[in-house]
This record gives sequence, structure tokens and C-alpha cells, in this order.
Amino acid sequence: MKRFTLFLSLCLVCLGTALGQTVVSTLEGLSNDKVYNILSARGTGKALLYHATSAPNNLASNYGSGHTDIAYSTTEPAYQFAIYKSDGGHYYIYSIAGSKFVGSVTGNNSAIPMTDALTNDIEIRTTGTATAKVNASDASATTYPFLLSTNRSGAVNLAETAGCHGVVNWNGGYTVNNDGGNCFLFLEVGNIDADVKSSIATKVTSFETQVNVTYVYSIDGTSTTKSVVVSQQANSASAAPAQDYLTIVSYSPANVGTSDCTVNVACTENLPFQKTTDLGAPNWYAMKMHSNQQKLVSWSTESSKMAYNAGFNASDYGVVSSDANFWCVTGNVMDGFKLYNKEVGTGSALTYASGDPAMSATDESNTWTLVKSTANAAWYCFQKPGGGNCYMNLDLTAGKVTYWSAADAGSSCMFLTPASFPVNYAGGYIEVPVGAVGGSKYVNANYSALQTLLSEVEAAPFDFTKAGQLVTECASIAAGGFVDMASGYYYVLSAQPGLYANNKGLIYEKASGKVRWNTVNRNDINSILKFTTDADESAKYNIYACNAEGYIQGIADENEGNVAATVGTGSKVTLTSLGNAQYNFFFSDTESAMHANGHGNGAGASGNIIDWNGGLSSASAWYIVPATEIEVAMNEVGGAYYATAYLPFGVTVSGATAYAVEATASRQATATAVAAVPAKYGVVLKGESATATLTINDAATPSPANDLSGVLVATAKTEGDLVLGNNGGIGFYTFNGTDLAANKAYLPASAVPSGGGAAGMQLVFGGVTSI
Repeated sequence: MKRFTLFLSLCLVCLGTALGQTVVSTLEGLSNDKVYNILSARGTGKALLYHATSAPNNLASNYGSGHTDIAYSTTEPAYQFAIYKSDGGHYYIYSIAGSKFVGSVTGNNSAIPMTDALTNDIEIRTTGTATAKVNASDASATTYPFLLSTNRSGAVNLAETAGCHGVVNWNGGYTVNNDGGNCFLFLEVGNIDADVKSSIATKVTSFETQVNVTYVYSIDGTSTTKSVVVSQQANSASAAPAQDYLTIVSYSPANVGTSDCTVNVACTENLPFQKTTDLGAPNWYAMKMHSNQQKLVSWSTESSKMAYNAGFNASDYGVVSSDANFWCVTGNVMDGFKLYNKEVGTGSALTYASGDPAMSATDESNTWTLVKSTANAAWYCFQKPGGGNCYMNLDLTAGKVTYWSAADAGSSCMFLTPASFPVNYAGGYIEVPVGAVGGSKYVNANYSALQTLLSEVEAAPFDFTKAGQLVTECASIAAGGFVDMASGYYYVLSAQPGLYANNKGLIYEKASGKVRWNTVNRNDINSILKFTTDADESAKYNIYACNAEGYIQGIADENEGNVAATVGTGSKVTLTSLGNAQYNFFFSDTESAMHANGHGNGAGASGNIIDWNGGLSSASAWYIVPATEIEVAMNEVGGAYYATAYLPFGVTVSGATAYAVEATASRQATATAVAAVPAKYGVVLKGESATATLTINDAATPSPANDLSGVLVATAKTEGDLVLGNNGGIGFYTFNGTDLAANKAYLPASAVPSGGGAAGMQLVFGGVTSI
């Protein structure tokens, strides 16, 4: 077999030579004066190519689903490449047809780019064996001795990966893969044009020439500067290394030349806080440290050291009352920053001279460098400049603020304005739906004035006077009491901000027979749930879906992952307060909290209820809002307004009068006014405006005879059922639809006198027939 393979290989070489083409089997055989085809072991005539229309920016091939529209030929320019070796011994691959270089990529199975400007050289390795992978379909059994790498870790590989034009970076290293897709040979197919060769040589020489560039950063055109020296490719665009909290605006010059040079870098600061520019009007901040533990850092005059508050939280409005809790910062990114404490005053700054941080009026070691936290991108650290890895750090084990060698969680800081504390506390209750369980009674009574003050404080985040006014109101909120949970009727609204803004909450859906989340319409009885204390466990509640006449049972299968709370015989829900009048609902000890599945961070439209834990303002947090009244739309006929109602709870009516209706043998329906409407009692509403208000009240039961019935959910009609209408006069007439509407009353066929309801029945109010 070896002799046969060798014979065929020699035949190919001889044939190629006869045609003026040579198979290159060693790197030494490559020439900068020649043009080559780069053929793959994946099959005869399978090769790398440049495709100008569908893959102008990626390397392509004619393998598999690749570009077979350009047939392989040694004379086809799309398949021709220069393989250029520099004086420094580096290789570059250049497309003759595309006038582009083969670029680099690191991602596995990622497309390999073609670039106008040089970005990388190409490593070419031999497979290390004379019997490299040979594709079984290659009748010539030619050896493909070369592996190509654009990044010195992955290999160029022919593959059928979607969107990669038949060529990808394969992160299998330099191992020959099992289909030979990363094995190539070079076939010399002609001489390179002298001008093309010269252009390649110029670009390669420029790419391989490095110059030292001194980048001088300045902030907003000031004399404050910082210099960094880097080695960079000659004749390339200026590209200064990124600096924490600086935004580069422009370079002068925009490009570096062929020798060492200086580039001025105009910048602006993008600080994560407002620094103080005038110590006579400082911006004071509370400072929390340790991004995992979040402790409030203050100054202790008693110990003359920094201290921290183990019980800190962002809604603790009492923080504003102590000057020791507040710090201001002066300086800039380049020269460093100084920190002052409000209680100590601006005559002394925080120093790192020796021991733990202390305040000093004279010590020059009180300037800190601001750097980004490695633990949390939103936090930052104060580093001792020029002193190596030394950062101000909250050491919880030692119980003090000291130093540490890393910009980690313990060294991470964040500033909070004085206004933020009372705003967080009061705002949490002002945003609560009025009357919600757990909401503030004081806020409910003073909502408008508190909302105005909150806006004023938010607009002046460093104003201690304004913040103090809101602090006083926060104390009144805390002392004013909160709305208790009690048995009654409620809406359950999502507390996830996006869902709450769109009135999303729990709804009974007849079609599924389940309670899901969707848009809550306060006048839709399917949105009203009745909470009652459980008879066996007083700390738990049963939740009754009024229109469904059943209790929410909870999650049908906690492992199913996409189910809705179902309506059945019991629920036993535990309510766990999250603060700010938000609650988790737990249906059992084994399930997680009731959660709005598919919430899309507030962008979702509707979905199932599943079990998934979440905290404050998450899709597992809910407001419980009393349902006290609903409005019914009325239809105008002859200057009066009419509607019917049939509800799962009792109501009293305002803005209209409720009537019971008795069908008589004379084919008249006599309407008798009732003072109150019990549950599941059909009535006709008559008023003088377009809406009637029904206040939920389960107390009274009227006595008048009443032939009206009704449905709680849309229900198929029975032949002969009559509904309220106008056919030459207000009355009950044959219903031509399919389903009776939810929560509407009707006159059932069984109550209509003999003769059926085809002719209808006129409605008589107070002995006067409606005409």
C-alpha cells in the first residue's frame, strides 16, 4: 500500500510539473514570488477561496455547502493566494482576488475574517508525519502536510458550520482531526504580479515595525496629564490603553508614524459619583464598603478611626442624622482623590500614611487612586498610588477598615446621596397601590403632599435640609401604622415594576379553568379574589376565585415548571412580607413562591403561575389591593340608562337603582326596586348616567320575588332565554347570540309564561310600561 500511495503521489507531482504547477511539500519550498492554491484533504479539488459577493469579509471554501458556484481551477483567481514570508520569518496569507489578508479569530467554529489591514501572521506547521490524514475520496492519495493557525492555538478547518462559508477556526490545537479538514497542501500555480508583491511587502514591513508611542492623557483641556508608553505597530491608528473612569475624546495625531512619537489624548472623566470642586459647597455622600456585605462606613471620633455599621440598609433614613456618616471627594483621575468627612470637616483628609486609614491635616499621603472593582463592575476601590497593590479595605474578620492587596469585594466602595435614604424608605410606600395590605396609612392620608416632597428631594440629592424634611415624614410613616390583612375581597397585582405599570396580576380564566396572570381590569369580576382565614391554620388564607366559585389550589406540580394555579377545593396560602407592602405567596412548604412565568422582566403579556423564589419587586412579589367597588357600563335608551348584573358577592348600588323582575301572565315583566343586592341575584340597573357603581357588601338580602337568573362566566344559552334589550321599548327579548355574557342577568325560558319568549316581554317600572 505504501508503494502504491507513493507511486500515485509521484504521478501527481510529475503531472503538476508538466503543467507548470508544483506541489510544495516543505516550508522551504515556498516562495514570495509565487501564487498558490491551498488544497484540503477533505476531497479532491476542495480548497480555500475568496468569494467576493456572499463572503467578502470571511475566508471561504468550496467544501460541502460552501461556494460550489465558483468551480475549482488552478487558473481561477478566487483560489489563488500569496504565501508571503517576512524577513522576520513570519508567514502571511493574501488573497489575490480579494486583495485581503487572512485574519484571526479565537472562537471555536467561528468564521475566519479577511481583512484589508494586517492584524496577524499565520503559523504554518507540518503534520509531523509523512502519512498525514488523507481523505478516502481523494483518488490520488496525496499527502497534505500542513496545518494552518491564525492564533497559534486553533487550526484553520474546512467544515459545514452554518454561516461560516465552509471555513472555521477549530480549537483542537495542532492535532490532525478525524476527517482531515485541517490538513492542507500548497500547489504552486503561477508567478505573483510584481506590484502585488511590492504592496504585500510594504504592508508586512509596516506591520512588523514597532515604535514606542508616549500617550499623554489630559482631562478637558487642563494641564492635568498622565503619560503611558506603549510599543505599537508603525503607521497604525493611535490607540491609547484604556484608563479607568476616563473617556477618550480624540487623538493628536490620529496615527503614529515610523518612529517613536508622542500622541496627545483628550479625555473627559466618567466618574461613578459627583466629585466636589469647591470645599465650600461639598457633595456629601454616605459610603458603603464590601460589595458582598454592604456595610456603612463612618468616622469614629471616639477611636479616631473609620468604623462600619453592621445593620445598615439603603432605606435607613436615620443615616442622614449623623454627620459622621458622610464623605466628600475632591481631585481627579490622574492626580488622585482626597476624601473628607463631614463631622471632621474639610481641614483634614483621609490618609494611608501608617496603620489603618486616619484623618490628617498635614500628611501628604492622603491622595488615593480610583480603580474599578474586580468583584462588581458598579463598585470602585481606593488604591494607594505608587504603592503597589494596596487598597482601602473592610476587614470583617478584624472588624475594621484597613488595607488589602486586591481590588476585591472587601475593597469595593459605593457612594449614596443623603437624599437616597429617605427617598428609598418613603418612595417604597408612595409607590404602593393606595389601600394595599401592608401599605402606610399615613401615606394613604397624605399621598399628594408626600409625592410632591419626594420629587423635590429627588431633584436635590445633596440638600440635607430637604432630605431632613423627608426624614421627618419617614418617621411619621413608621409611626402611622400599616394596613392589616383581613378576610375580604382583593385584587392581586404583580409588584414587578414593568408588570405593575401595565396592571398585570391574577386573573381567573374560564378557558383554562386556571388562575393565571394577565391584565387586571378592576371592573372584571374574574380579577376579584376573596381571602378568608383558614379554619385550621389561622396564619394561612384560602383564596377564592369568585367567578369560578372555587379556591386556588396552588401549583399543580412543582417539577412541571410551566403550570398555572388551578381552581379547586382549598389553598392554605402563607403570606410572607417583603416590605413595601409586597408579599410572597407560598402554597405549601415544598413549593417556592408564586411566580409570574414568562414575565420578560416586565415586558411579558400574560402567562402561567409557577413556583419560583424572588424578593422585593421581583416577579414573585405581589401587592394585595382591596376590591371595594366596580363600575358597570350602562346603555342609553330614551334618556335613561340600563344594564343587568349577576355577581358572586352582594353589592349596594349608587348612580342607579337595582330592580328585581317578576314575569307575569300578561307578558309584562314587573320591576321592583331593591335596596341591596345579594350574591347570585340577578337585577336590572336603571339610572341617569353612563355608569353605575356597585360597592361590595355581603350584608342585606332583599325579599321581592325575582325571576331573573344569571351567569358568572360566559355560558351557552338555552332555547327561549330572554335578555334585556330595546325592541320598541325596554324589555326582555329573544337572545340571538351563542353565549350569555359573564356577570349578566337574563330571564330564563323556564320563567317565561306559556307561549315562550319569542314575542318578548315589556319591562314595567313602578306600574308604568316602558314605551
